[in-house]
Amino acid sequence: MNLVLTAQDWRDIFPKAPDTIIKAFVDDASYLDEAGITATATRLAYALANVEHECDGYSIKNLTENINYTPQCMAEFWPKRFKSAEDVIEKYGTAPGWQKKAFDRIYGDRMGNRPNSNDGSTYIGRGGPQITGRDGYEQVGKRCGLDLVGQPDLATEHKY
Repeated sequence: MNLVLTAQDWRDIFPKAPDTIIKAFVDDASYLDEAGITATATRLAYALANVEHECDGYSIKNLTENINYTPQCMAEFWPKRFKSAEDVIEKYGTAPGWQKKAFDRIYGDRMGNRPNSNDGSTYIGRGGPQITGRDGYEQVGKRCGLDLVGQPDLATEHKY
């Protein structure tokens, strides 16, 4: 038996979520059933907690990871990679697009991302679970029947 949540349940769980998200869950949660997410309370709780953590309850803009870090924030977030904000600036500068270059380097050659490519900034976290990395986009895309590698922004569309 699968658990069924009402619109009010969804609103209580994700009070910051736009109405379009709540409506999408209420209108068709069959994909949650098919993935086994609603099979037990534990699975559902785990999935919802993950989404709450990853995208702040569906409140992040366009359900897309924000890569507009300051050099200081980048140094704080990746202390093993950067000693200080000055270290970040020395490696990537401050010209427009420096954050994309940094993400391409930081996430390049990891999670299926190709080295020396734009994969690091292309396959950033998107959607409720914040799918990340070329491998993640490929796996979720296959499961959903979508070309997420070719069209990564599809992961942010509420109908999927």
